[in-house]
Amino acid sequence: PIAVSGFEPVDILESVLNIIKQSNEGTFKVYNQYKRAVSKEGNVKAQNLVKKYFRVCDFEFRGLGLIKDGGLELKEEFSAYDASKKFDCTVQSKNESKACICGQI
Repeated sequence: PIAVSGFEPVDILESVLNIIKQSNEGTFKVYNQYKRAVSKEGNVKAQNLVKKYFRVCDFEFRGLGLIKDGGLELKEEFSAYDASKKFDCTVQSKNESKACICGQI
């Protein structure tokens, strides 16, 4: 169960209540408690900007490994603004810490 919540105490309480109800009923859906700010369509302007400037790419997540089409990177026409290319950055993989529980979550 997931609840999109506002920040007021009553918002948080209503969201927690909905998650508990979903858990008790065995249902799993996204509940939008924050309808005054979040629409079903989401932030269309932001979505269009992401589509304009980014492309989908494979991405390695801590605790999960490589996820095909799991990330975003700047499109080639905006590579002049890509710090990883401008500064020749490389990301080094490290062995997971035994204390890290990201993969379990």
